[in-house]
Amino acid sequence: MTKTHLITAFIALYVGLTASMASGKAIKFDGDTLEFAGKKIHKLAPYLGRDALYLDGTTVNFKSVSFTNGIIEYDVAMANTRVFARVSFRVQDPGNREDFYMRAHQSGKADSTQYQPVYNNHGAWQLYAGPGFTSTVTYPFDQWQHVKLVIKDRRMDVYIDSDQPVLQVARLRRDVAPGWVSLGAGIGAAHFANLQVTEMQDPPILAMESEAVVDTPKGMITQWQINGPAYAEIKGDKDRLTLDDSIETDWRMARTEASGLLNLAPFGTSNRQKDTLMARTVINADQAGVQKISFGYSDRVRVYANGVLLYSGDNSFRSRDFRYLGTIGLFDHVYVPLKAGENHIVFEVTDRLGGWGLMAQITP
Repeated sequence: MTKTHLITAFIALYVGLTASMASGKAIKFDGDTLEFAGKKIHKLAPYLGRDALYLDGTTVNFKSVSFTNGIIEYDVAMANTRVFARVSFRVQDPGNREDFYMRAHQSGKADSTQYQPVYNNHGAWQLYAGPGFTSTVTYPFDQWQHVKLVIKDRRMDVYIDSDQPVLQVARLRRDVAPGWVSLGAGIGAAHFANLQVTEMQDPPILAMESEAVVDTPKGMITQWQINGPAYAEIKGDKDRLTLDDSIETDWRMARTEASGLLNLAPFGTSNRQKDTLMARTVINADQAGVQKISFGYSDRVRVYANGVLLYSGDNSFRSRDFRYLGTIGLFDHVYVPLKAGENHIVFEVTDRLGGWGLMAQITP
């Protein structure tokens, strides 16, 4: 069965709109059912010949629309300025959703578009970057562009004024579940018009599930024990682990994605009082020696072996220069002194912006 909801923003807020569906059921969108969130501006006004919704640092939630699989289409117009024009789908609550957004200020660059999963209000663009997550699109400014998302289970094709997808996501990261749809503009402003949501079980999609199959690199740590988020990052020198990591009841088991990435956001919400958690692995050594571990993290980390600090680093957005993104990868290394027997390796990871994650590989 196909359900089509036609949302015209101007009419929706002021006089209401009844969207016809194949089942004959009508869903009314009006000022009482729309929810705006954000500290800046929203308004409805004609723009470039269309009734448009103008968002500036604001999100509008269409909670009456339930979407799992199908097609989401809308028109967007952006100026040549810094802005993130976003559509979210399968929204469970404002902090748990799937996102696709366009970066006007990155037009023509490799990350002009991006998909990210959001858990507990944590964006994850530092964790999910590159092929299958970002793509290159050159935008026309101050004119309408037509965007179409085709979504089926864990796959998504994105079209922007095109006959072929400009981005194909072979595996959406969140579990498949129905949720509402929202539009938003972050940092800057964008105009939206003609939002249409079509729910269907089997939409025509090109992204292949086989493209999501990744062989786990040899030596990647694929199971971790998680503790926290339990406390705020401790500033200054701290040469020993504060929390007693021998308290087994406080640890939860976690498996990584096939790539070895562990997204930490599902484990809790970060705030100033609790922005740090611990991820532990155990290395059993037949004899004393030195073990190289390569790792990546977002955003800051301290690495301990048997309670002793070995490494402290900062991979935050703009931590090294104004263009530095802080994306994750096996870019750092630590040489761990092992004792014979069981060795506890703890990564104390602090969240800041753009992703909360960890990956590590033990060199044979």
